[in-house]
Parts: sequence; C-alpha cells; structure tokens
Amino acid sequence: MSEQIHIALDPELGLNPETFIAAWNNDAQTSQVGELKSSPTSDTVVFHDPQAMIVVLETAVAIATGILINLLTDLIKEKYMTKKPEIIEIHQPDGQKIVIVRKKE
Repeated sequence: MSEQIHIALDPELGLNPETFIAAWNNDAQTSQVGELKSSPTSDTVVFHDPQAMIVVLETAVAIATGILINLLTDLIKEKYMTKKPEIIEIHQPDGQKIVIVRKKE
C-alpha cells in the first residue's frame, strides 16, 4: 500500500526545501524509502503556519513512523546541523500522517 506523508520543516532549521529534497532523493538509504517532493503552497493551511516549508514523501509501501523519524534525524544531523531536531508526529482523523521537524530548543 502506497503512502503519502506530509513533512513540515520549521523555518528556524534554516533548510532550503529544494536542497533538502535533493539530499533525501540522492541518499542511497533514504531514497529507498520513497521520493521526496515539494508540496503545493496550499498545504500550509493544514499546519496553521504559513512560514512552514512543506515537502511530501511518497512511498510505495507504508512506512513505520519510527523508521521515518530516524531517517529524517540522521539526514539532518549529517548534512545540516549537529544537534538532533525535534520531530513531532500527528495522525489526522482521515488517516493522513504529518511529521513536523523543528529546531530543538
């Protein structure tokens, strides 16, 4: 079963969404999970934060959130920052999975 996961990147992370998408899609480990794409700007309404940068992970099969969180954490720590980001998972009533990545305070 394929899955689409919205990932909201906090602007305080200082990540360029296109650079992050390229890093995910070019990494041997993360690209096996699914393809990361940019999201239409209308998706920002879902997160109530017009500043959030939204990307969408499209997977061929359902992925456990723990695995996704580990992959996101490892990629961000390896490429962008030494400190582990805060990652929050939200399950919507319609089954949609949202992952919010924020700078840890």
